[in-house]
Amino acid sequence: MRAWINTRLRELAQAQRIQDARALRSEFLVE
Repeated sequence: MRAWINTRLRELAQAQRIQDARALRSEFLVE
C-alpha cells in the first residue's frame, strides 16, 4: 500500500512539474 502511495505522489509531482514548465513557457511567449 505504501509503495502505491509513493508511486502516486511521484506521478502527481511529475505532472505538477510539467504544468509549471508549461506555465513558464506560456509566460515567456506572451512577452
